[in-house]
Amino acid sequence: MKQLLLLVSLSLAACGGGNAAQSSSVVSVLPTTKPYVLTAIGDSITAGVKLPDPQNVWPFLVGRRAGIPVNDLAISGIDSIGAQTRELPDVPPNTTLAVVYLGSNDALAIAGGNATLASEESAYRTIVTTLQGQGILVYTVQIRRWESNNPQVDVALAVDTNVNLLNAFVATLPGTGKITLDQYPDTYNPIYFDSQFLHPNDPGNALLAQHIGDQISTIL
Repeated sequence: MKQLLLLVSLSLAACGGGNAAQSSSVVSVLPTTKPYVLTAIGDSITAGVKLPDPQNVWPFLVGRRAGIPVNDLAISGIDSIGAQTRELPDVPPNTTLAVVYLGSNDALAIAGGNATLASEESAYRTIVTTLQGQGILVYTVQIRRWESNNPQVDVALAVDTNVNLLNAFVATLPGTGKITLDQYPDTYNPIYFDSQFLHPNDPGNALLAQHIGDQISTIL
């Protein structure tokens, strides 16, 4: 099958804030005979929890902007371990592009003693390598920190320690495009979230779609 070599160069901002930006060159091969089909793997943020219309969650907004079909497999409350068993098997065979947006529930599970960092990282790595093994171009999202302005201050500070560790791990995964939300200060503006500062509202999903769409638009 005729192949197209795509060179995607992305600027990376270090997770945890305050660190110097990094850059990464990602080389991936996609079949030219297959149209772009985006599949999103994630948790409640990607599932559109608390949105009046789930069709306004960021993956569908990205799809409408790019003019490509979208499969949103996200399940609310899921971590990487759960996504490996419940979302990964449902990735449609015609998928050519995947965005993996996981980590918040991983950090919560680790903080609560219900999982280890190593087990969550192993599941996340399996998701990425399985997708790559199917010839799918994978983008990973290094998630935003909960921050001290979250009403659940004590929980947020504990979770952020794990978020930083998970983001550092995601940054090391080879062959993936990196989307780092910390490089966008507006993703920490409370006006884009629900009252718990956890789930993006309609404007917040539009913002996510803009930032994520800008990153993947280089190959569409």
